[in-house]
Amino acid sequence: MHGIKKGDKTFEVSQETITKYRKLVKLVFARKAAKKYDDQTLMLTKTVLGLNKEFYSLWNYRKDAISSRLRDEVDFEKDEKDKEEESSKESETYSLLPELISSELKFTEAFIAKNAKVYPVWDHRMFLIITLWNRYATHSVKESLRTVFRDILENEISLCSKCLSVDGRNFHCWNYRTEIRKMYENEIYLHYKDQITTTWESYCSELKDVALSDLEFTQSMIKSNFSNHSAWHRRSGALKLLFKASLLEICGYDDYLFIPTYSAPLSKFIELVSDHSMIIKLTEVISDRIKLEYEFSQAAFYVLPDDESSWRFIVWLLRDAEWWNDNLDTFRSEILASFWTMVEELIKLEDSAKWPKLSILLLSELLINYNGEKKTVDVFRKDDVFLAFYYKNTKMGGDGGTIATKRDVVVQQIRERLGESVFKGQSLYTCSISGKPLEEGNICVDKLGNLFCYDVILKNLIDKSMPLRFSHISTRKNVIRINSKVFQHGILCELSKSVLSKSNPFFVYSPCGCACAKGLCEQIIGFEMEISPQKDMIVCPACRLKYLERIEIGS
Repeated sequence: MHGIKKGDKTFEVSQETITKYRKLVKLVFARKAAKKYDDQTLMLTKTVLGLNKEFYSLWNYRKDAISSRLRDEVDFEKDEKDKEEESSKESETYSLLPELISSELKFTEAFIAKNAKVYPVWDHRMFLIITLWNRYATHSVKESLRTVFRDILENEISLCSKCLSVDGRNFHCWNYRTEIRKMYENEIYLHYKDQITTTWESYCSELKDVALSDLEFTQSMIKSNFSNHSAWHRRSGALKLLFKASLLEICGYDDYLFIPTYSAPLSKFIELVSDHSMIIKLTEVISDRIKLEYEFSQAAFYVLPDDESSWRFIVWLLRDAEWWNDNLDTFRSEILASFWTMVEELIKLEDSAKWPKLSILLLSELLINYNGEKKTVDVFRKDDVFLAFYYKNTKMGGDGGTIATKRDVVVQQIRERLGESVFKGQSLYTCSISGKPLEEGNICVDKLGNLFCYDVILKNLIDKSMPLRFSHISTRKNVIRINSKVFQHGILCELSKSVLSKSNPFFVYSPCGCACAKGLCEQIIGFEMEISPQKDMIVCPACRLKYLERIEIGS
């Protein structure tokens, strides 16, 4: 993937090694069944994982063994009469725990040095860090462990940097690094929690340092490869943290603002601020930073104009970012105007590039709202079917509009190639090819809403005798089988008990094949959205399974 191979899978293994491996696996699973978690377990799993580092079950067994060993060697739950002994035990704990975790981290680091794309290894390291964090965060003795914990987190960040310098798009490593950064933010919060009233500035400063460090790192990764989607994505997270830290710094200490910084969007923080002058200061910080991000992104646009990573970042930055408010309207308008001018210039240089044009479409509503006029469509090539149709159906006049789907494009292409005749005379009770009555269990529909007998479709595909007006059906995948019942040769909606007709169109859902009355479907969706507005309605109303596509018939 991305030009960096996961590893050589063509190596030869001797029969002796295979025999040894099988015996060891059998022995390890026998010990696992017996729930043995001693030192021999760690030794055996280490040997087997040396032969097969992607053996996920063994990594889980090793996790169980480590957890058991920690429970056995250190017991924090003591009776009141043993408090004095408990105190000495706790001091032993914090010397033992980092040593055990550190040795296990070194063990997994050897695997990463050979192959950094083995997911179970990264998952095991995350388990180790979380184990250490749980001990650190849930017990009263924290200062003695903080330095050790910080050192380990810094080491993990350094390890990720080394791995990403070799393969900048190793998403296993990027995901791990993101989790470590979140834990780092957590640690800062926990450290300052008890004395926050006197150390507020230090708290905000450390948060900003984490954000600026991430921005510097992602910038270096992007400069080495503008197509690094993971780096662009992490950069968006660093910007969120930077702006939140800036808000906390500007507002000063406040009980309502002092919560883990990653747990709420910036807009929620801003709602808590009543002083308008503070909002103005934050606006200046945000606008200055966005200018830098916009200028930095332009280099990627000109170097790789058709790579989506930088374009997705700029669309997020200008359209979807959570910090936009009324105080930034003028600045946003200026940035959008500059962006449009830049894209026009870029399209003249790279007319075949898709993403400059698509970014304009994705930002079309904003461009209309802030620039007040409909932009020209001359930038879109006439032979670019998707973009031209996308533009046409996005309603650039600012009246809401809809976004063209893949099905819309297919329908448009068929209309242009075969004319409107393919849509005329659609029968709701007989097969559109043979004229045979529709029978339960033998009905299918194409993307245009034409109904067929499934056996007729199969026969025409096998004989290669598909009528010209249905030539868009070239495989069985071009039709959806309907599993609803039939009443007097009409498809029956199981929910409303109504029959398909011109006045009662249906929706057919794929891949489940359920057919439901359109009016009822819209009522159900409207009712559920009213109850839970945040819910993404992508389920079939009949079977409640997720659907990929919805075809309308009878309209």
